[in-house]
Amino acid sequence: MQNTMKPEKKNEQLFQLIQEIKDVVSNSKTIIKREINTHLLSTYWQIGKIIVEKENKGKLSSRKLILDLSKELSKELGRGFSRSNLFNMRSF
Repeated sequence: MQNTMKPEKKNEQLFQLIQEIKDVVSNSKTIIKREINTHLLSTYWQIGKIIVEKENKGKLSSRKLILDLSKELSKELGRGFSRSNLFNMRSF
């Protein structure tokens, strides 16, 4: 059985199918980015809370604590734990 559909009609259907799939992928990417940002904010807030609690309990200097944390966390966890980032998390 041969396909009797005109080439223009086939191309239009293919274009619509591709567009629909692209829309699904695009929407999923948007949702994923939003979820990641939400979790990152929560993580940064929790880190800041821990730092403030430890400072208050131990009467520690925030500057010295954050310098030490930055060195160790950067070694163990990689990028993202610079002194300025940790100070920002603490302020958050």
